[in-house]
Amino acid sequence: MDYINYSAIEVIIEELNNILAVFRDNLVQTAKPHDCPEIRDRIRETRRKSLELCKTAHEILMPQIKKDVAEGIPVDSQQLINLVCCTQLFLRELRKCYNLIQTNPMDMTAFYEKRPRSSGVSVLDKLVLFKIQPRDYHKEELQSIIRYF
Repeated sequence: MDYINYSAIEVIIEELNNILAVFRDNLVQTAKPHDCPEIRDRIRETRRKSLELCKTAHEILMPQIKKDVAEGIPVDSQQLINLVCCTQLFLRELRKCYNLIQTNPMDMTAFYEKRPRSSGVSVLDKLVLFKIQPRDYHKEELQSIIRYF
């Protein structure tokens, strides 16, 4: 009989819970005096990390849950309950994130221009062979949040 590595799933869910706390802390800073591009970038990174952890936990936990249900074993998994609670919290925070970012846009162009680009694009851009259209970071961010729903 296959069993889940419960210590691994516990670590993943604990990390998810911690990342969600950081995500919430960063969201609190939105539209406040110390809101800045760095905080918005941290929001984006913690949101992505939260999603990856949810996916990882799901991939580890759900095959065993489905197998148990198929065999008629009642589902009684503390890890599943914790994952569901964290996922519900994540969805609530995503809604807040969407509303905050929609009502408080921030120009991220200067922040992302400081970061190094992929190797070929920056060389061609310097040669002025073509001009890359400026990215609408606000629109991209809202679209990436909507994909989660």
